[in-house]
Amino acid sequence: MEPHLIALWLVLALVISPAPAEWHDGLAVRYAEGVMEAVARNRRIAPQPCMVAYTYARDADMGNLWLEVEGVETGVRRRCLVVDLPRSGRDKVSLIRRGVLVELDPDSGQDICGASWSGRARDCRVRVRRVSAVVGRVLQKRAFSVY
Repeated sequence: MEPHLIALWLVLALVISPAPAEWHDGLAVRYAEGVMEAVARNRRIAPQPCMVAYTYARDADMGNLWLEVEGVETGVRRRCLVVDLPRSGRDKVSLIRRGVLVELDPDSGQDICGASWSGRARDCRVRVRRVSAVVGRVLQKRAFSVY
């Protein structure tokens, strides 16, 4: 292999490889059936196997930021695309006050929080960490979940 190609490959590996992200503990709630899909469609975001609204997301994160979400009780971990965020003001303040990190689509919620989960925050403790946006865009183009 040519030396300049090796150097380019090493630079790309350093740029693309995600830095270890810190886990954050909190709670999850659930969107009603079909709402997350409608939000994604309205924002022209391709539907994914796991989609979330992230309490600490910014506008630029929607459709670009992937999170790893793990159920503390179940140990189930999913890679989820951020497709929504709370409105600033009372909605966001309420979620932060209650310790809610993510709002899950119903199917992902059942996997992450357990089949008997009713959608209440106090019943679903989660751990969340950011995933590299570059890796996330590659995953979105392939439209599959790693887990």
